[in-house]
Amino acid sequence: MEALFSEFTFLSDEVLRDRSFDPSTIEDLMKFFEIEAYKAWANLELESQIEAQDAIDYMEESEDYLDFVMESAMAEIRSFDGLSRLSFSLPLSFSCISRAPDRNCRTPERTRG
Repeated sequence: MEALFSEFTFLSDEVLRDRSFDPSTIEDLMKFFEIEAYKAWANLELESQIEAQDAIDYMEESEDYLDFVMESAMAEIRSFDGLSRLSFSLPLSFSCISRAPDRNCRTPERTRG
């Protein structure tokens, strides 16, 4: 494109100096400008499509990672919830065992009989 600008500048100067200049020379140069501009536009369009697809791919990877992290966190919460119920019930069981003669305490032996 830079070479076309140089050529256009040269031909513009030539028009000013030579009154018998053939205008078709500039028309040919303008066609080259149009072709180069179209190539540059197509190249930018392709680059933007590639970048958009890369962004979509990255977003999908991020969503997958977030899903994985959320599932892991939920599994950890579920296991923690089970452990906390177990840890909450164990002291009560031990407390009831230590107070076995007490009628308010329900031990497995007392619930059967």
